[in-house]
Amino acid sequence: MPRISGVLDKKTGNRKNGLLFGTFNVRTLFKPGAAQNIVKEIEKYKLTIVALQEIRWDDNGTIDIQETTILYGKCNQQRQFGTGFAVHKSLIPNIREFKDINPRISLLTMKVQFFDITFINVHVPSEGKPQEEKDDFYECLDLTLNALPQHRIKIVLGDLNAKVGKKAVFRPIIGSHSLHEVTNDNGLRLIDFACGNGLVVKSTMFPHKNIYKGTWMSPDGM
Repeated sequence: MPRISGVLDKKTGNRKNGLLFGTFNVRTLFKPGAAQNIVKEIEKYKLTIVALQEIRWDDNGTIDIQETTILYGKCNQQRQFGTGFAVHKSLIPNIREFKDINPRISLLTMKVQFFDITFINVHVPSEGKPQEEKDDFYECLDLTLNALPQHRIKIVLGDLNAKVGKKAVFRPIIGSHSLHEVTNDNGLRLIDFACGNGLVVKSTMFPHKNIYKGTWMSPDGM
């Protein structure tokens, strides 16, 4: 679960002004105690907004657990996917809207002091999925993003299932600190999406140790 943004006071451990947010593919919350364990992990890192993927709950709604509220959307008929957000209770009054677009996309709009921020939570089809499925996903994501007000701050979070390399031509969009040398098909789609919508990929913009750059490892270690 990478920590994406926000600032903590090192002396007190309290949150400074701002949002501490991240993303977490939870694999499933459809088993006893899973949601409680996820909330415990989120609160350990003092995150205030976390985009969740693969919740796998049947309906949409909200649930309160300790200091966190989970806003969730529907999974599909095969009990796959389902996205949502875990939000610290101190921010609940700032929520303007939670919208479940489909089992792979949801939105959370927050009111801050002078403007609104919309977080777009995505779970992109994996690299091996058919091209048509990927095309349909990104078409829906483009429509979702373009439907938001132009002046709105937009932050895309989630499981992008992508590898972006280090080609110089992509550096304005992805920087030069990727873990990978080669960009796969999903990475190219991500770069094209970001470029077409005036976005940048922040997770590869700044230097980190390689151990902190990986967000997922397959069962075979690749």
